[in-house]
Amino acid sequence: MTNTPNAFDYLMKTRSSTTSTSNTDSEDIDNPDDRSIINHGQEEETPHYFQQNLLYNFFIKVSPDTSKCVTCNKILQTPKSTTTTLKRHLKTHSKQFLMYQKSLEEKLLKKKETEVIKRKIEETQLNIENAFKKKSFFPPNSSNASKITKKIAEMIAIDYQPYSIVEDRGFKNLMETIECRYQLPTRKYLSTKEIPQLYLNQVATLKTEIDTDLIDVQSISFTFDIWTSLSQQPYMSLTMHYLIKHFELKNKTLGCTYFPGEHTGQTIFLKIKNMVSKWGIDAENSNTPIYIVTDNARNIGNGFTHFNENQHLHHILCTAHTLQLAINDAVKENNMGDVLKKCRSLVSHYNHSAKSYERLYDIQTRLNLPQHKLIQSIDIRWNSIYLMLDRILEQKSAITLDLQNIKKNGFVPRDWKLIEGYVEVLKPIFEATKELCQEKIPTLSMVNPILCTIETKLKNFISKNNDLISGISFARSVHKSMNTRFQVCKTNTVYMLATIIDPRFKIVMLEPHEVDTAKEILKTEVEALRTPPSNLQITNETTEHTLEPSKSSLWDILNERSATIKHMEGQIDYVLREIQEYLKLPLISPTSNPLTWWSSNQTTFPNLVPVAMKYLGIPATSVCSERMFSKAGQIVSKRRQRLSPESVEKLSGTMYTIKSIEFEFEFDLK
Repeated sequence: MTNTPNAFDYLMKTRSSTTSTSNTDSEDIDNPDDRSIINHGQEEETPHYFQQNLLYNFFIKVSPDTSKCVTCNKILQTPKSTTTTLKRHLKTHSKQFLMYQKSLEEKLLKKKETEVIKRKIEETQLNIENAFKKKSFFPPNSSNASKITKKIAEMIAIDYQPYSIVEDRGFKNLMETIECRYQLPTRKYLSTKEIPQLYLNQVATLKTEIDTDLIDVQSISFTFDIWTSLSQQPYMSLTMHYLIKHFELKNKTLGCTYFPGEHTGQTIFLKIKNMVSKWGIDAENSNTPIYIVTDNARNIGNGFTHFNENQHLHHILCTAHTLQLAINDAVKENNMGDVLKKCRSLVSHYNHSAKSYERLYDIQTRLNLPQHKLIQSIDIRWNSIYLMLDRILEQKSAITLDLQNIKKNGFVPRDWKLIEGYVEVLKPIFEATKELCQEKIPTLSMVNPILCTIETKLKNFISKNNDLISGISFARSVHKSMNTRFQVCKTNTVYMLATIIDPRFKIVMLEPHEVDTAKEILKTEVEALRTPPSNLQITNETTEHTLEPSKSSLWDILNERSATIKHMEGQIDYVLREIQEYLKLPLISPTSNPLTWWSSNQTTFPNLVPVAMKYLGIPATSVCSERMFSKAGQIVSKRRQRLSPESVEKLSGTMYTIKSIEFEFEFDLK
């Protein structure tokens, strides 16, 4: 079997024979006009990129645009180094063309083999950078990855972030910089796995804490409210309040629950019982008194009136909301609409016109006034009328100077006189609302003293003003409405006992003829809450006053009964003495915390401690629920208004339970 000559060998032989032949007359040139560019016997050196083309094993480059066949010495045109003409010409030499095809196949086969080998090497041997990245990624279920994922879920709940934050470029860059070995979870995983599990864990922890606390409490209080989200979905909030040992006040936000359907008194009452029962508390059969603080909505009142059968749930009306209703009554009765309309129009003008605001700002600077923006009155916001009028009165000088630039009805002297009167009347109510909305100190005990203070200031305002345009009519209307709406607070023993047991007030607000009644009510409450001794021990001192022993066992019961009565009389006398000693002590400052005082004096007045524990933990307002919905409004924002009710419940619940439970931010990656 003969070996087929190699194309390169054939080329070299042919080329050597060609170079030895210098017969230019036999050369066939396709284009005679280009004959002048040929240098006989001095062919130009073929560039490297031409040598790589197998066709140039059979041709010689004569010039940039011409090549010569080594077989027949024909000159071919190859403009711009095209090879199509060469390949077509080579087909006329069958033997040489066959060698070209074979060489081409060998070259393609070798190229494929090289690519396969290269691919295998790349698959088995990664470069250093890729090898490092692959090795350093945390497994999804590892301790380090789980910690980071949990903290991302907590951040979403606490900071009102959308689930899509894990897809944001900036957040991805941040996490890549902080920990490049961590792979971010998907938004679906967070919403269906991580947040629900975090919510369940936090609720379980909070429930354990509440169960432990409720063992020794004297009363439990709840506040609730109903709110409609931006996506028109109704929710009901629930907060919990109680005092534990050492007079520590606990405020727990238990979350908000989706509340669809008609909100009748019955459905509201049943919803409250259902929400309370989820935390292991039987609202209707609990041995611990339960107080529910709500606003003055008529359907809520109907629910407690008609469906609270055994009256075990004590309904307390929100004092701050009642004060606002009294103000609204007075506004309607005194036709304040004209003045308020002017004020609202003025505020709206400055808040919506950048040019006017800049002009007012310059005047404030010249007059050395506080550079404050005007405040708009909002019907659903407490004290907003007072805040608007007070700010306008503060900026009276600046506004008066700028009124000529405003194409609106200006203020006349009578308007300013009315505004001054309204502000003076509303100021104590504003201050009272701020005091009553505190969460860290007892507030129910403040209700009657605050009401008494407001009424006194209203009477003083009325007595010193005879001018009707000074707001005297408005003051009378506020006083009248408060007397009507707060009548229950003056007769309800819950308010009275809360005030008496508060060392800031005691009986200072009572009339002289009411003091004895208040003491008797307090003594009765102490006896009801005092734990009777399990085994009554009759001392020798007591038995001296009992009947003489009888030989007949028939009268043994009489002797025991006599001893018991004498002992109880001694206990009652001791309770009265303890009440007298407590009331004789000077009052503490109204701005002090009575819980601190009781924590220091509970051993001095042991019989009064249960009364203080029962009544000082009851809030006077439902502001806790109001504040909760202010936060929930940030959860269901424009960016997240498509959240399902279940997601809203879990996000809000997670946020508030995390804030209720003290937790440390552990971020220990090894």
